[in-house]
Order: sequence, then C-alpha cells, then structure tokens
Amino acid sequence: MMNNKNNYGTPVQRELSMKWHKFMIYFSLWAGAVLNVLNGVMVMTGMQYDGRAEMVYAHFDGLQLVDILYGVLLLAAAVYGIVVRFQLAGYKASGVSGLTKLYGLVIGIEVFYAVFAGVILGMDMMGEMMGTLAQSIMPTAVMLFVNRSYYEKRAHMFMY
Repeated sequence: MMNNKNNYGTPVQRELSMKWHKFMIYFSLWAGAVLNVLNGVMVMTGMQYDGRAEMVYAHFDGLQLVDILYGVLLLAAAVYGIVVRFQLAGYKASGVSGLTKLYGLVIGIEVFYAVFAGVILGMDMMGEMMGTLAQSIMPTAVMLFVNRSYYEKRAHMFMY
C-alpha cells in the first residue's frame, strides 16, 4: 500500500493495482503452459522438421534424444507453470518465488537445448543456435525482471 496524505494532512492508504496479477493468473501462465505443451509435443515427435524427422535424425546422431529430453522438460515447465498459477491465485508467497523459479527453469531449458543441439549439429550451426537462444530467452528474462519488481511491491499481500 502507498501512503498519501489527504487534504487534511491525514495519511490515506491506497491499494496497489492488481491488474497485472490478474493478467498473470487468468491468461499469461495458462497461455505459457499451453505453448510449452504444444512445443514439447512438437519437438518430441519431430514435427519441427516438416516430415523429414527420420532423415534429420539419421544424419545427426543423438539429436532425437536431445529433442525428446527438451520436450519432456517443456512439459515439466508447463505443469510447474500451472502449479505456480494456483499458488499466485491463492496469494501464497511460494507463488511469487515460484514464478521467478519458473522463468529461470524456462531459460535453463532453452540454454540446454541450444548447447546440446548446437554441439550435435556442429560448429556451422552453433552461431545460429546462439542467436536463436538470445531471441528466445529475451522475453522470458524481461518477464522475470518485470514480475519480480511488480510482486516485490506487493509482497505484503502474499504472506503464506
């Protein structure tokens, strides 16, 4: 809460807006989970290779395993995102810290995939993988810092 003084010099309590919180629990975390599930299934089944998965996997030994692990990790992130969503909706402090952990997990998953897929694909593709990595983690990193700042100001609302 913010303290302001009214016309008589008496402190007045003003509630902080919770619009972003509502956006997070009613849309963003659900959408993130759905996207993680869709991407996880796509990668685990090789759909990103447009019907050429067998050829790609035959040429790049180990890539299928990395794709499957990446997909499983994305599914785990989706589940964790829903858990965090319910913690935040219940105004639990564990939801606030869980949100930071969720973004860190997603960044870690992206780094895992870029490094291991890049090693398998070779040095020719490593630069492209790192460029893609930077583009994919930037929005997540921004959300991490935006949400930390937002929820730090409202920490008193998330007590248990």
